[in-house]
Amino acid sequence: MPATPRVYRSELRGAQAAATRAKVLDAAADEFTENGYSGTTLGAIAAAAGVSVETVKLQGAKHELLLAAWERRLGAPEDRSAMLDDPDFRAQTRAIPDDELIPSLVAMAADISRRSHGLWATLSAVSRTEPALRGTVESLQERRLAEFALLVEELDARGMLRGDQPHDVRAASIAFLASAEGYRQLVHDSGLSHEAYCAWLTHALERIVLDG
Repeated sequence: MPATPRVYRSELRGAQAAATRAKVLDAAADEFTENGYSGTTLGAIAAAAGVSVETVKLQGAKHELLLAAWERRLGAPEDRSAMLDDPDFRAQTRAIPDDELIPSLVAMAADISRRSHGLWATLSAVSRTEPALRGTVESLQERRLAEFALLVEELDARGMLRGDQPHDVRAASIAFLASAEGYRQLVHDSGLSHEAYCAWLTHALERIVLDG
């Protein structure tokens, strides 16, 4: 028998498994955002995804579903590497003209926060009481800071930095200003529009990070 049909069936099963996992994680993201960690059950996730509870269990424990759902909503690499360390992503970033770089990155960061700020609030809160998540969330924060450190290097290579502020302080400033917590407070809690938030963040980055 030729190997091709077997390979095709294997690829089909893989695609079906990936589609099922995506459906479960999307449902989990919605449930955790709406109901919090303690208020979300595997049964609720299964019902929202249109699958069995056993299928949900196959995707991991509850805390693993929360983390995977956040990663999916964030659009982050599965290996949790820094996106700006990806050669393709860095090449795309370098192709953006200087005067469009900050607005482009602000638009991307704001869109990520819009999609994930509620889920991040749940993940962050749970990590304080769930030992299995505490170290992972800390590593996520370290990855995020590493991404912004790479961004600061790119800004410096373009000659866009002014002042004598150290690179690590600039990277920490970006992490603070562009945080999901900040987006939630300004947009969700205080009623700022998404567009107004983008304008505020662009201004803040230009004045605080570029001017140093």
